[in-house]
Amino acid sequence: MSKLSLQLREIIAECITGCPVAPEEMTHEMTLVADLGCDSLDRIEMAMTLEEKFELRIDDEVIDQFESVGDIVTYIDGRVSA
Repeated sequence: MSKLSLQLREIIAECITGCPVAPEEMTHEMTLVADLGCDSLDRIEMAMTLEEKFELRIDDEVIDQFESVGDIVTYIDGRVSA
């Protein structure tokens, strides 16, 4: 697991109220809603945290399209590496 991937999993776990899975146990395939219990407020908090941490802007449409942990990791990795 890469440092960035673990960092993102920690952010996801912090932002999802009552997240039932520890960051080190999350897989890329886990869905935000069904597996982790993410709701719309959690998504907003997650977007704000990601924007602040990585100094980037995430459009509302983009954050709404994230369905899995892997979607977030792939998106942020692409933006940070670019």
